[in-house]
Amino acid sequence: MLLSLLRKYYSHLLFLISVLVLSRVLLLNFYPDFSNYYYGAKLAFSGGNPYMGDYHFFSQYLYPPIFTILFFPFTFFTFQIAEKIWTVLSLSAFFVTIYLIFKLLKEDIFKTQNLLLFGIILLTFFPTKFTLGMGQANMFIFLLFALSIYSYHLDRKTISGFFLAFSILLKVFPVFLILFFIINKKWKILVAFAIFSCVFLAATYFIVGGNINIYFVKNVLPSLLSGWKTDYYNQALTGFIGRATNNLQIRIFFKIILSAIIFLITLFSFFKKTKSELTNLKIGIAISASLLINAFSWQHHFVWILFPLFATLFYIKKNHFQISSYALLLLSYILIAWNFPNPAGIPVILRSHVFYGGLILWGFDICLVCKSGFKTAKSIER
Repeated sequence: MLLSLLRKYYSHLLFLISVLVLSRVLLLNFYPDFSNYYYGAKLAFSGGNPYMGDYHFFSQYLYPPIFTILFFPFTFFTFQIAEKIWTVLSLSAFFVTIYLIFKLLKEDIFKTQNLLLFGIILLTFFPTKFTLGMGQANMFIFLLFALSIYSYHLDRKTISGFFLAFSILLKVFPVFLILFFIINKKWKILVAFAIFSCVFLAATYFIVGGNINIYFVKNVLPSLLSGWKTDYYNQALTGFIGRATNNLQIRIFFKIILSAIIFLITLFSFFKKTKSELTNLKIGIAISASLLINAFSWQHHFVWILFPLFATLFYIKKNHFQISSYALLLLSYILIAWNFPNPAGIPVILRSHVFYGGLILWGFDICLVCKSGFKTAKSIER
């Protein structure tokens, strides 16, 4: 009897175990990045400048001023209580986001194989654990993005623009999606995006104060758009190039060339006329490209790449692709999901494994879109 129940509900059991394992993050005593959010908001609303910092901050405060408004309600609680509330909200946002992604991809998340898949991801995907352990805001931003895309599919253009503006103003993610909407002439979404962006920026200016906003634009923003962060956790193109060579001229040359190539190929894929089922792959390409050529993309940012991973998996499954396609997607997943606890002990070329995985996924999706676009063009000619 017990064995038959286990055979029937093994995926549910694995999923429950994986949720419990992931929920151990609630037992941590400190969430470094959340301390920046919390004390940044506290300092901003007490007349100080969070960008100047104090001893409470785990690291330099580099977030847009709107973050101080978002995290101000948490300052009514003690730091210990606030960080637990934030972690519960982050976990909840993550599960809601994945549910929305499955829904817009027209997949039942409660199917045996999908629950099993989700459970395995919860156990093995390091960017998720890293985001939660650091107390990062990535889950909330991921949810805003998912709500924007979900609203887009429901043809609720104003709501889609609202959530897109909120997402991009918080972490400039995913900026390539704006180009996607421009090329596809989604003017109502873009107008809503522009209006809400202006409203959010104006509200932030008046609520937080002009001095903090001006200081961010003049002193902080330029540092976010330049520099060479060669830490292992930076898995963007800049991290890959920066770890490969110390020569600044070579770094700049390859950054410009490779960024231009990724940008132009991404743009080309957006122009390809394809069936509507390829829309989510194009959105996935926008996410992958944003992460690859960003000024820096820490490993925890790659939690956002779960969207193109799911979109690609369900597309090749629906269209009955060969096993080699699954193998390529699995390789991409492993490279992105992996983490070296002691990266100093491995060869430099292997330290960019997340970048390689993202590049493989981006390239694979480009091929799928272009191949489908070629077939669509031929059918139109006939």
